[in-house]
Amino acid sequence: MAVMFDSKEIAKRALLRAEEIKAEKKRRRVRIGSAGVLFSLCAAAAVFALTQYQAYTPAPHMLVDEPRIPLAEAMQPDAEARPYPAAAAERAPDIVIPAYDRAAVPAGETGLQMTLLNPEANPCYFTFEIILEDTGESLYQSGLTGPAMCIDGPVLKKGLTQGEYKAALIIRAYELDSLAAISSVTVKFDLSAL
Repeated sequence: MAVMFDSKEIAKRALLRAEEIKAEKKRRRVRIGSAGVLFSLCAAAAVFALTQYQAYTPAPHMLVDEPRIPLAEAMQPDAEARPYPAAAAERAPDIVIPAYDRAAVPAGETGLQMTLLNPEANPCYFTFEIILEDTGESLYQSGLTGPAMCIDGPVLKKGLTQGEYKAALIIRAYELDSLAAISSVTVKFDLSAL
């Protein structure tokens, strides 16, 4: 039996098959391009989110004395508020507060391994008070410490039993000439009795 080939039909089928292959390649390129664009957008969003998180991360070792006030209470105007004198605003100095993360003391002894510093740039006196956070007990209270001065190895009021303690260093600032109180800051740190 003889098989007959129609050249027009073969050419037509070959042309259709070529167009199908071309269309499939185009769909693959579109899918790959879409995936690349989607990946790029996700990467850009992740980088943006990371930079925003780092930009708004607070310094954990520096905390202000006052506790946070719930929003409902903060919305009410304070009846005792008054205008701040311009002269006092001009006097308010920029104060540098050193950071403290840890300190140690031999168990049962009072010589704290810590240096309490009033940086040279400060236009004020400092006093330092160390308290235990759990009990509020004052372990140390300094006198006035001038700029570029330090207290190396302050002596605690009592020895501590061996262990880890949560402590706070309250730094109070006073004007050099009048000794008027300027501000205070609480720096929380870990205290180890070894």
